[in-house]
Amino acid sequence: MKRSPLTAARKHLTDAQLVAFLHAAARDGHALAPRMFCERLATGCTLDDLFAVQPDDEMSMQAVLRVRRIREHTYRITTGYEGAVGDGADWTVTFDATGALLHCEVGVMWVC
Repeated sequence: MKRSPLTAARKHLTDAQLVAFLHAAARDGHALAPRMFCERLATGCTLDDLFAVQPDDEMSMQAVLRVRRIREHTYRITTGYEGAVGDGADWTVTFDATGALLHCEVGVMWVC
């Protein structure tokens, strides 16, 4: 069985940092997926629910979350939906030493 992408992301960032990132990405308006994630969070959905592994099905949409550390406090975060339909992007995200979000800039985007 595939592992949730949240498991690997949590090795780098806390849930609070991930949620702060999703809200910042939703506000920038470049990709629809972060807005959809935030709407689901607002209705009581958890990060675990959002990024649960979906069964392989040609019509399913899988929420994607990849976090790669670029340097101290700066990460490349990829999120969105992949599958039959979806969108997403890569963001360069910087947090301060306390974990507060400082900067969130979109990079490469995709639509499928």
